[in-house]
Amino acid sequence: MKQSIPKKSIVFYLEWYDLLKNISDEDFGKIARAIFEYVLTGEEPTFDDSGLKMAFSFMKAQIDRDIEKYEKVCERNRNNIKKRYEKATTGSQSLRVVTKSTDNDNEDDNEDDNEDDNDFLQFWELYPRKESKQNAFKAWKKLKATEKVSALEDISNRSDWIEKEKRFIPYASTYLNGKRWDDEPEGYTAKEDDFDLRGLQI
Repeated sequence: MKQSIPKKSIVFYLEWYDLLKNISDEDFGKIARAIFEYVLTGEEPTFDDSGLKMAFSFMKAQIDRDIEKYEKVCERNRNNIKKRYEKATTGSQSLRVVTKSTDNDNEDDNEDDNEDDNDFLQFWELYPRKESKQNAFKAWKKLKATEKVSALEDISNRSDWIEKEKRFIPYASTYLNGKRWDDEPEGYTAKEDDFDLRGLQI
């Protein structure tokens, strides 16, 4: 199975250990190497040992399911981002920033609030650290339409956060206020001013 989408992580399941616990360290290493090479290249290994063949076949089926699920999520996120980008660039009002109305038109205000709510919920669904939601929403409402699109697109592609502990991922409000989508994904780490010593947002 040749991957069409780069994946930067592999899930090793504890149930696999039952398949491997009685094999030699050398064979254990062969299986581990085969898994990495399969995920990176899509090429299946050749084993002389029937036990290793069976074990790898079992693990390969789970890996394929994980990759398929990952690709579906990425495809869905790309489609969502594409729709939002098209709306933002064609002058659609679906990503309008909510501002205070001076005409006392409550109906229009409510419509804007609902649009912001829906777009923020999409962002919140994608963001891995779900804390301080109200602060995040306040920061979201301050963004321009194009900035919201950039944030959504960036979050959809941040596979480097999958392996991070949640405490090393900035609060959503910090991410939005700092326009962190302009940071380099590969080299990005939470900055000292994101957290205090107890992991609380400053």
